[in-house]
Amino acid sequence: MRAQVGDAASAELHVAVSEQGFTTLKLDPVYSGKRDLQTWSADVLVGGSCESILANYPEAPIGALHEDADSPSNLTIGSVPVGPQIAVAVRSGSLAAGCTSFSASEPGGFEEVAITMLDRAIQLGDAELDVSLDYTPTAPQEYTNIVYSSAMMVGDVAFPPDGALSSLILDAMATSLPQDASMSLTSLREQNDLDNEVATILYGADPNAFCASLADGAASIVSAQTAVPGSTKLEGRLSGSNEQPGVTTFELASFAGLAPEQTGSPAELAFSWSTSAGDLLVISCVLPISPTRIAGAYMTQALVAQSGPGTTIPEQIAATLDCSGVAAQITSYGAVPGCDDQCLVDACQEAITTRWSLGVASGDSTDGYYGSVQIGVSGSITVSDQLLPIDLSGTWLGTLTAGQQRSMISGNANGHAPPPQ
Repeated sequence: MRAQVGDAASAELHVAVSEQGFTTLKLDPVYSGKRDLQTWSADVLVGGSCESILANYPEAPIGALHEDADSPSNLTIGSVPVGPQIAVAVRSGSLAAGCTSFSASEPGGFEEVAITMLDRAIQLGDAELDVSLDYTPTAPQEYTNIVYSSAMMVGDVAFPPDGALSSLILDAMATSLPQDASMSLTSLREQNDLDNEVATILYGADPNAFCASLADGAASIVSAQTAVPGSTKLEGRLSGSNEQPGVTTFELASFAGLAPEQTGSPAELAFSWSTSAGDLLVISCVLPISPTRIAGAYMTQALVAQSGPGTTIPEQIAATLDCSGVAAQITSYGAVPGCDDQCLVDACQEAITTRWSLGVASGDSTDGYYGSVQIGVSGSITVSDQLLPIDLSGTWLGTLTAGQQRSMISGNANGHAPPPQ
């Protein structure tokens, strides 16, 4: 029975009716899970079904006899009618619940009912976890070789060792100039021996050899990093989807200390995740990476270690080229409309950046064809009162792939729900 005054106040009185008498139930919840159950409540619904009660939990069933207790040993419900079929349910907040069908048979007596409690399903759709996967290569030299060979690839694509540096520079200059100036430069090259003249000016410059030296430095940095277990990490945020509970969006924060733009990875990527009994979380995916972008970032670190901050690899290479001489040689054959000597010097320097960018981007692939990290995570999770995972503790195993090269990596997996904003 319920009395209510508007929305201000209400009161309830549980009433039971029986022609065979009443009994008192002593409930014995049986729980073997890992969740920290602090609150307990029980409901008895005459003529009700366990399916309907459990489907609506944590909302209490309407019309049920209800009791709360501070421990499972104190769960008793009196005035239970004898005879009719009843549904007896026990829950602990929204974390765990159990129900059984029962028919009391001892009027004026005391009957015990055992109820198996099961964990309520985790709500992955609204979940967010900041995850950190630290790792150590199983074979460190394989991991180092991937970075080294990718760094060598950057240099070989940007400045092919068997290619004519003068032609590479002039081609790149033509792409950066306005159309009229570009056409004029192309015409001067066709009408004169400009490529060979520029080759004489650039004689002695060897950007490929410089990149190779930075590849050695990059390999040394990676070797030092991986020598310390767990010092390298893959970090990001997982966000669930109510439309697809088995899919989570992963937003990469960093890989081995490198930002997403340095790894060539998508800003967001769909991962799969699922839970199993005992609050275990399993995550799997393939994260595309660009081995050459990663190598380029390590090569930049090697340059900083050698020369200090404040310069880039293209700037360092451009400083070894006589761009003023290149510009003078071009204009000696005729003016380039819309581009004076300084404009040509700038275009020469920009050509180095263009070639470097080509090398760095040579390992890009949106589907992980050129490089990827295959990820498999398994760990225990702590569940909030709202059935959301708030902590993850486990391990992970991955495979770093770059072309035909592979390196197994593994380590600890940890995650925490981000603080509320």
